[in-house]
Amino acid sequence: MNASIATHILLGIIQSKCPQILFQPRNPKHSQDTPVLSIWKVRDFLRRELNWTVRWSTKAGQKLPVSWEELCEKTFFQFVTTILKEDIHQSLLINLDQTGIILIPGGTQRTYDEKGIHQVALHGKEEKRAFTVVLITSANGSVLSVQAVWKGKSERSLPSLAVDKSRRTEAESAGFRFVLNAKNHWSNLDTMQQLITNIILPYRQRMITKYHLSSMAKVILYWDCWKVHWSEAMRNWVKENYSSWLILIFVPAGCTGVFQPCDVGLQRVFKHHIQLAAGEFFVEEVKKQLDRGNTPEEIRICDKIGPLRNQTPGWLLDSVNYLNHPDREQLHLKAWKNCKVKNWNLSWESLTTGEAGRSFWRLLSEIRSAITGDNAVGGNDLESEQESENIIDGDDVPLDVLEEAVHHGPHREPVVFPTGYR
Repeated sequence: MNASIATHILLGIIQSKCPQILFQPRNPKHSQDTPVLSIWKVRDFLRRELNWTVRWSTKAGQKLPVSWEELCEKTFFQFVTTILKEDIHQSLLINLDQTGIILIPGGTQRTYDEKGIHQVALHGKEEKRAFTVVLITSANGSVLSVQAVWKGKSERSLPSLAVDKSRRTEAESAGFRFVLNAKNHWSNLDTMQQLITNIILPYRQRMITKYHLSSMAKVILYWDCWKVHWSEAMRNWVKENYSSWLILIFVPAGCTGVFQPCDVGLQRVFKHHIQLAAGEFFVEEVKKQLDRGNTPEEIRICDKIGPLRNQTPGWLLDSVNYLNHPDREQLHLKAWKNCKVKNWNLSWESLTTGEAGRSFWRLLSEIRSAITGDNAVGGNDLESEQESENIIDGDDVPLDVLEEAVHHGPHREPVVFPTGYR
């Protein structure tokens, strides 16, 4: 039990019994009414009324390398010279990033229980209800598609095509791909190769047609220094199959939080939208149980992997559609612009300015090592990143408020939300 699940249970009860007390009048500055039932009030209720306290595990956060500005500046100039030399179109500069999605809201590392007890059971910790999503964004302001990675060996481990409420067919028609990893729910060499073949290659063809580009138009794929991305097997595979058009550039090791667009401006909003969609599902489940005559004490949150997995195509599709709405084009562009180092950033305007070209020639001797890929040595281990606890924003935080906070760029301190949301 965590505060997010408790919020959904209480929301379901209130919506069924006394919905009129749930919302305050709409704040004119934001698009949604302000929920009276904030996650902080739920935590206070659990503490005061049930005598529960939260238990959690801790893990040290990753620190920026001492030389992060030098590393990121070299990567910036690697972009500048590659775009100029290869005549890269803005739509063909893309960034991807893997992120773990926990199906039980709020993560699996914390739970509420009575104060003073010594043994705290965490239901479902051993059998993780999670999957990996690979989000892909382009420098001209859109999400290409997503790949969802599930643990399993057969079609039965993917969202069902037979269940009416599963929107997998609709998602696949939009270019989404659902793939398997036999060992765990993380990306691996095979899933990343599938992503390049089944998502990036078709996207390139669409952009060539849309913008009347050369059939030899090249793509820059900007991704982090995870060991699979940087492996000899991956680089040899790209060289053998797609070297005529695919150029790999690596985020400097340890710098994803400040110099990777997906991390800087998109993942948090994307995951928050999924979190809200999951919350709506759990609230409806609570209301159905109350309608069947169950008492609040008898309510059980669905934690079965099958039913939860079948909901995910719809959650992913709605979240990508949300990000790709024309009103949010600036969210994508600012994700690139907020990747800043010294006087530069990764916006298309900064990458293609004449001053960037002139500065490159002044720093040519330093940049040669970056062009050969030396900046990727000593990369991060994705397994440890996907296992870490991500920032979870309360369900009471409206998406437009979160977007506004993310627009200010990478935060090394927690975002301070307006009064009434935290």
